[in-house]
Amino acid sequence: MESPFYCFGASSPVDLKFENNNSSDQILTLFQYTEAKGFDRIGTLKVNGESTKAICLENEGPIEEGLYIFNGEQTHKIQLKWAEDFILNLDDSTHLIDTPSELEHLLDPKW
Repeated sequence: MESPFYCFGASSPVDLKFENNNSSDQILTLFQYTEAKGFDRIGTLKVNGESTKAICLENEGPIEEGLYIFNGEQTHKIQLKWAEDFILNLDDSTHLIDTPSELEHLLDPKW
């Protein structure tokens, strides 16, 4: 696990943990959304099979209302408003949504 200072300097940090209970690795792409700009890619990370990956994000602005996590097949949407930490089990369907068409368009390798 990362050092407790891995989000040092953030004014509203949120610890986000991704639990991958599958034996296969998952590549996750994180997006935030605003009406003005649409979807904006935050980054991509790998969660090894049978493991947990922890990251820290600045929890201000559009990310508070919705963080979209796409794993190549499915999209999870979580709300981080007021959260100091959040655990997302990638096998759980609680936060699954239909992948927005705008997001599919961004992920299409032709673009």
